[in-house]
Amino acid sequence: AAEVAPDAHTALFSLEQARTLARKRNLVALVRFLSALRITWLVRDGLADQAERAWREDALPDDTAAMMDLDEQSWREMEALACGRIRLLAHARDFPSARDLVRATCRRADERGLQRVLMNGLALSISVEFLSGDMRNAAADLADFLRLAENNADYLRPLAREGEAVLEVFPAFLADKRNSDVHEAGEVVRAELEKPAQTPILTAREVAILRAFGHGADIRAAATCIGTTAEELALDLDDIHRKLGTKDSADFIRMARAHAATTPPAKGNKPKRTWRGTARRSPF
Repeated sequence: AAEVAPDAHTALFSLEQARTLARKRNLVALVRFLSALRITWLVRDGLADQAERAWREDALPDDTAAMMDLDEQSWREMEALACGRIRLLAHARDFPSARDLVRATCRRADERGLQRVLMNGLALSISVEFLSGDMRNAAADLADFLRLAENNADYLRPLAREGEAVLEVFPAFLADKRNSDVHEAGEVVRAELEKPAQTPILTAREVAILRAFGHGADIRAAATCIGTTAEELALDLDDIHRKLGTKDSADFIRMARAHAATTPPAKGNKPKRTWRGTARRSPF
């Protein structure tokens, strides 16, 4: 995903390439999703003014009800819109509005049984509360995240994405005896977050994607080949660009073709996504 790119240039370049391709294919929902995801990256890179302009230019909704509407959009669109808007509000230090949107997102996720969206919302809330100076609430959000993680142990990316804020919150979290049931799990997570970054390698899923493009597939065909959506595939491409160090789409295709020359076309295998950690970045 874009969140694990080593720098803003790589992430934003990859997102813009994906948006351009999605527009050419008239994939309206994917364009909207990528536009919302781009807002998050702009804010995290300190380009909040540009992000605010992009929000208006892309006609993304300001109304909470529209952002939470799962009848007219996918849950991934809802999540991307909410996360982008929360980051904008927190950057502007409008913490009451940011909290309201976090609560709306978590409530809708809970209603629909979207556990991972709920975990994303809680992780983002940790950063919101940390930036507002409310360490008590940030610690409570961390405890709630860890309780959910008991049944989703493979999904720690949201905490890794908010890594610096989470590490700052740990002293308050460990000092609160109400969180004692998840203190041990918290120590394990903290140890993981404090590990030095390792050289990334391609997962089986990413190898399958690279092979598909190397054998001439477009984004839709590659998505079908590995059993995912074009929306999901666009996120995987960010990871692959980062890991391979490809400068642009042409560079990526050259590398994909070189890889494909030594491997047969894929036959519909569906490698599972695995958690791969993330680079340390500022909370927003």
